[in-house]
Amino acid sequence: MSISTPHDEIERRCYDDERWEPILSRSFLQQAGVSEFLLRERQLALAAAAAMGALTGGIQPPPLAPAPAPTPALPSPTPSAPSGTKSDRVDNTTFNAELFDVYKSSATKCKALRDKIQKQELRALPLSKVDGQSMCLAFHSKGLCNKNCPRAADHVPYTPTEYKDLVSWCKDCYES
Repeated sequence: MSISTPHDEIERRCYDDERWEPILSRSFLQQAGVSEFLLRERQLALAAAAAMGALTGGIQPPPLAPAPAPTPALPSPTPSAPSGTKSDRVDNTTFNAELFDVYKSSATKCKALRDKIQKQELRALPLSKVDGQSMCLAFHSKGLCNKNCPRAADHVPYTPTEYKDLVSWCKDCYES
């Protein structure tokens, strides 16, 4: 029984046409550009072999195994349903229609108002009683939001007194 060294094993696999297959995910191979790398290495090896043959009077090394097929592109993840669909929607079950109904029926979109705040065309929203960050305008003034809202922590009930600052902001900043 002969014991083979790692070098012997590599030579056996290369020269006996045994194909080595990596145990890596397709995604990893694609992201790492392994197929492109192997193709380039094969091209370099063939060029080196041709040069070697010219130098040695035509003695060629054993043929290389065929280049692996390029890794097929992975399917793109399917996009999630657009925001606002029934499955994404979060309703404010304690919506205060007396204070905010006029804004709920307004054509003005909360995103447009937040964009104006970002551009400093409007003053900042009042702070949440929960974490001291901006209140969720859509949840409180429109009565609905979505489950991916970055201000989901503010999706909590407020009393009319706690709404005082938001009511003032809406009167000043909402376009009717």
